[in-house]
Amino acid sequence: DGYDVLTNKPRVQAYRAPGATPASFAVESNINMLAHALNIDPVEFRLKNAVEEGDLNPADQAFNSIGLKKVLEKVGSHPAWTGKLNGKNRGRGVAVAYWMGATLASSASVSVNPDGTISLILGAVDLTGTRTTMMQVAAEEFGISTDEVSVTVGDTESVGYTDLSAGSRVTYSMSAAVRNACLDALAQLKHRAATMLQVDEKDVEYSDRTYRSMSKPDVSITLADVAKDSIQQGRGPITGKGINNRLKHAHQTAAHVADVEVDPETGKVTILDFTTFQDVGMAVNPQQVEGQMQGGATQGIAWALTESYFYDKGKLLNPSLLDYRMPTALDLPMIGTEIIEVPASDGPYGIRGVGEVPIAPPPGAIADAIYNAVGIQVTSLPMTPETVFWAIKTARKKPAPAEVVG
Repeated sequence: DGYDVLTNKPRVQAYRAPGATPASFAVESNINMLAHALNIDPVEFRLKNAVEEGDLNPADQAFNSIGLKKVLEKVGSHPAWTGKLNGKNRGRGVAVAYWMGATLASSASVSVNPDGTISLILGAVDLTGTRTTMMQVAAEEFGISTDEVSVTVGDTESVGYTDLSAGSRVTYSMSAAVRNACLDALAQLKHRAATMLQVDEKDVEYSDRTYRSMSKPDVSITLADVAKDSIQQGRGPITGKGINNRLKHAHQTAAHVADVEVDPETGKVTILDFTTFQDVGMAVNPQQVEGQMQGGATQGIAWALTESYFYDKGKLLNPSLLDYRMPTALDLPMIGTEIIEVPASDGPYGIRGVGEVPIAPPPGAIADAIYNAVGIQVTSLPMTPETVFWAIKTARKKPAPAEVVG
């Protein structure tokens, strides 16, 4: 039986890896507890059990390319994990997370302008830098600079159907559509160039903005001249169309290392250092990739330490952003980023999605750091000063476990 219950609480809506953060917190806390009980380094413990290509997931489907082991190997050799952490009530913790990533359908079109520049129309809503990354893809395929590519985000009346911008799929899926559109346009240009050079199309190659005859290297024509001829001689403009649907999943994996200091008198947790490690497949735009990793980590830290609704007899006690505590730049250290590049098994250049998985590891990593700082395992979120304070007080009242002999 199902019941639809009306409440006056704020509505719930998915954002950034919906469901992954609390699930990762539970799983990673248990993994860390097991590692401590077995007296095994938590990173080494994960490496012994990490999945790799060909292993089966819980649904008995084999993983294609997945970079979890490479991520953990990087963590295990990095100063963020191996360096000394001195000081009282300080601890270091680690956690990993996984996100399958969506694929779905994407469409794009490319128009070659008479001067050899490119106009690109996308069907994906621009969230964080979509125009820039797709501009880079088109420039790469045509061998031109990004200054010669203009990008427009269209709608269903101006470009083919494209699914929603979600699931960390935009760069992965749309790059395949853009690349297909570019290859379509380049093939048309090659046909026109062969006609203009009066050689067989199979004898024509393209590089450095120029179409050349492979058998007659001196016979060539520039991209701009072919594009201009298409308009001036009435051959018709060059427009390439690209679609993409149902790529293989490009699995996302990330690991975070957190150093914290806990004040046992107040329960306040201060983050001293935080480093993110993530397999991004291939970083199309490294600065934007690092921004996604840092932004996701910041939101995950907020879930770990401060963000929550507080009710008293149905009344919300923190209804404003003054009381609903989100961290500011003053609450966080500089978040380090380590990009690992294990190419995805499908799509262009080995690209993977980036944006969602970094929100998931922080709670597990911070909980482990708190345990290593003051010896208490917090099992609920957020780990506010009050929660940590009472966990410490409760642990101090418990009698020491009896020694096991034999």
